[in-house]
Amino acid sequence: MSLPFNQVVLGDCVEVMRTWPADSIDLVVTSPPYWGLRDYGSETVRVWGGSPECRHEWNNYVFPKRGHPGDKSTLVGTQIAPLSKSIGGKTTNTCVKCGAWRGSLGLEPHPQLFIDHLVEICREIKRVLKPTGTFFLNLGDTYGTHT
Repeated sequence: MSLPFNQVVLGDCVEVMRTWPADSIDLVVTSPPYWGLRDYGSETVRVWGGSPECRHEWNNYVFPKRGHPGDKSTLVGTQIAPLSKSIGGKTTNTCVKCGAWRGSLGLEPHPQLFIDHLVEICREIKRVLKPTGTFFLNLGDTYGTHT
């Protein structure tokens, strides 16, 4: 398989990396969405976890209109992030049969599920990264404070 050379590759990172051979990438740079702060639209929705053979039956979870636990910046403490309130009213889904979750990274109903999804992504990065490769991961919460 011939991989792109000196190119930015766009797509669902897990799905794209699964098509690449192990130990084949020199550099990965990523800044995942902050939990509970942004909705990137329906194009970013995917099914996480569960069973690929399951005929999913989805239940709905609606984020409260009052905001989300992600409203508080980890950098500022108690300052409210007004833009995160736009997440209120958004719906995510969990399969009642296999536990799969359908939604966008960063819009998980609780932080542990968000961490689980980041770990899934990082495992795939580790698989494709060369032993001499470099991985930059930017995690923060400055968007919520407009800084």
